[in-house]
Amino acid sequence: MGKIYSLLLVFLGCTLWASGSKLTCPTAIASPTSETLCSGQTTNIQLSSNVANTTFTWTAVQTGVTGASNGSGNVISQALSTTSVNAGQVVYTITPFGDSCSGNPITVTIFVNPVPVVNVNSTQYSICNGSSTNITMSSNVSNTTFSWNVAQTAGVTGATSGTGTSINQVLTTSGTIIGQAVYTITPVVNGCPGTPKTVTVTVTPKPIVRASVSSSTLCSGETTNIVLTSNVPGTFFNWTVIPTGVLGAMSGTGNQINQTLATISMSQGVVTYIITPIVNGCTGDPFTVTVTVNPAPELFFSGGWQSICSGESSGISLYTNTPGTTITWTVVQNGVTGAFDGNGTEITPGAGIPINQVLTATGNAPGTVTYTIIPLNNGCSGNTITIPITVYPLPRLNIQDGIICVDEITNNVLTPYVLETGLSPNDYLFEWRLDNDMNTVIGESSSFTASEAGIYTVTVSSMATACVATASVNVVESSPAQSASATHHEQFDGNYTVVVTTNEIGNYLYQIDGGELQTSNTFSDITFGQHEIHVTDANGCSDITITIDLPEIIQHDLTISPNPVTDILSLQNDQIISKVNVLNHLGQLIIEKESNSKNVQIDLSVLNTGIYFIIIDSDKTKNIKIVKS
Repeated sequence: MGKIYSLLLVFLGCTLWASGSKLTCPTAIASPTSETLCSGQTTNIQLSSNVANTTFTWTAVQTGVTGASNGSGNVISQALSTTSVNAGQVVYTITPFGDSCSGNPITVTIFVNPVPVVNVNSTQYSICNGSSTNITMSSNVSNTTFSWNVAQTAGVTGATSGTGTSINQVLTTSGTIIGQAVYTITPVVNGCPGTPKTVTVTVTPKPIVRASVSSSTLCSGETTNIVLTSNVPGTFFNWTVIPTGVLGAMSGTGNQINQTLATISMSQGVVTYIITPIVNGCTGDPFTVTVTVNPAPELFFSGGWQSICSGESSGISLYTNTPGTTITWTVVQNGVTGAFDGNGTEITPGAGIPINQVLTATGNAPGTVTYTIIPLNNGCSGNTITIPITVYPLPRLNIQDGIICVDEITNNVLTPYVLETGLSPNDYLFEWRLDNDMNTVIGESSSFTASEAGIYTVTVSSMATACVATASVNVVESSPAQSASATHHEQFDGNYTVVVTTNEIGNYLYQIDGGELQTSNTFSDITFGQHEIHVTDANGCSDITITIDLPEIIQHDLTISPNPVTDILSLQNDQIISKVNVLNHLGQLIIEKESNSKNVQIDLSVLNTGIYFIIIDSDKTKNIKIVKS
């Protein structure tokens, strides 16, 4: 409010009083009077005056800036932004008004600096352990400076906070897990920071090859089976090969090397695999795996005919192309004997390993033998060969020795002997020979009638299999007996033992009282009375009948023990024993002992086991059968 003044005016003798107030115009006060802001920031200009209740208006003139506008109030609060990468300004002209008076305008200049933007090559980097980050920063605003801080994970070291226009820091990771360094970069120009930008650097550990080799030595034709792993997950592998004398090795990629390798010749070969691990573009040190490839021996054979005759050799010869090869064979035989498993080593190339096994058919039908043969050298098996052999049985001959009956006086053949093979002439060929004359064939039929004594040999050939069998038999002469006689001895049980003899030596059969024919000339336990004895021979050369009368036996008190006997036989009689004879079952005298006692002991320990007859001479001759055990 102005001051009140009184005014006295005198004009032409007239006096005039007047009173009123003097006006005080306001002065504008701005705080701040000048300021520098960053683009995007808001002004905060406080307006005041020396006159109470003063109001303010302003106008704005902006250069390279947006956001400024005319207005009124006592605070200018406007967000200002530069329109380019250059600094701009706003000039505010502020006029105060108070006490009905406008004060003098004042100006406030606001300088607006642009906010820089950080530009980087990439926000995602991948480097290998021990490599540099090589991050280059730039901005849209000249003279921008950069600062950064960093956070490291998973064992990464080497990253530090700093300032500059590039980040060249060597990062390492101590573990086997991929780690990171996260850089937060802030651009600043004229004190105006831009929006921070995050750059993530992934640090990959150096991969190491771990090769699991099932076998470093293979046989030709086998597969490598090399499994590749690394200390760093996600690693893949490249490999190159250096083959020497080997086919099948190829360069490639992957985590497993499965390649079938074969030697070029019969010499040992080698493949060198050079394996390089790679993960996230990081290459580890190459790793070498050497695989030795041994040749697989090749097996050849000669002989081993598809069929042979029983009793012949298998006749197989085995060969390989690799010295020192061991050849093993197994056999499966059906209806055959003589084949067995075996092995051998061919020391000298070309010498061969024989399988000469005599094979015999066990039945009338053909049998089979299958040889399965495998060569082995340096643990490597070669090609397996199977050789089947059919073994045909030989013709089965069943001819027996025989006798022809010849008249002793005239020397005429009374009964010839027929040699019968039992085989069909439709299936077999026959050749008969006599004695040692192998050049003369005396017959070609399945049977032959022998009319003279000698060794007869027949050779039989199968028309189906060409298998040959030979058999020889002995045919002898037998003259018929002209007469026969019988002697008898009393047994202690009241019966008789009867022994029959003939005037000729021959192959005879004996029969008493129409009973069974027997080869023994001795009959035991024959009762007293008349008996008819019939004598014939096996070939019908003799046919004699005699009759004997046996008187009733008066019993005597005679004991023998033990029976069966092992060594000493004891005899005890009620009459004096004058002589004891021991006969075998053929009636031949074996032991003779003189005596003059009722008690006699005979040592039979030297005799073979069997049936014997004891002839005791006392007041009468007595016969008893004993068993020698």
